[in-house]
Amino acid sequence: MRLHFRPRPRADTFVPNSVALCYCLCHSHGKPSTVGESAGRLELVIPKPNAAEESAAKEIREMNRSTILTKLTVVIFTVLLFAVAGAAAGTETALKASDITSKIFPEQVFFRGQVAPVQMRNTGGVRFSDDMFVLAGMVDSSGYSTAIRQKYQAYFISEVPLEISGQKLPPGAYGIGFISGEKFILMDLGAHDLFQVDSSKDSGMKRPVPLQVVSSGGKYRLYAGRSFVEFARAQ
Repeated sequence: MRLHFRPRPRADTFVPNSVALCYCLCHSHGKPSTVGESAGRLELVIPKPNAAEESAAKEIREMNRSTILTKLTVVIFTVLLFAVAGAAAGTETALKASDITSKIFPEQVFFRGQVAPVQMRNTGGVRFSDDMFVLAGMVDSSGYSTAIRQKYQAYFISEVPLEISGQKLPPGAYGIGFISGEKFILMDLGAHDLFQVDSSKDSGMKRPVPLQVVSSGGKYRLYAGRSFVEFARAQ
């Protein structure tokens, strides 16, 4: 007598609802049984799955695949969201005129008893990693006296303490200008001089503009044409 097993189908293919075990014991010279394939053999017969079982197994596989893809998508989205938020929050950069809008810099500013329009095309600044700003913009000073026009060229706003060429400057709004003798002057809103420092010339600048702020080795340069002073956030 021989014992013969047919291979069992994979478990993830279907879920069998029954197992038929057929014993066929016959003499080697007898007539083969109608249940088994031949005489003298013990045969284990596992029935094929029906349509309902195959459909259920397919649904389970699709549900598992869908669950894995959904979880993977959520993980990837979360990682990207934190990466973008972290990058945005931790960036310190110099700002161009195209970065500065009326939301952060007024289009008209008050200085020495009157309001004057800002030339928004001639603005610049710095946004620090903690989202604090230093901003500057050229003003139309045509309505002021000659004495003030000679000194007052731009409006300067800082949300943080600064150091400008060795001079400490607290947060606030100021009037600034580059004057004769290679000097930079800073005034309070009443047009009173707070300090003057030496300015420098950048003769290598190819395309000077009326006002801009440029990063320079951990510090920043405030330019008016080719003239500039360096400033940095005070510790």
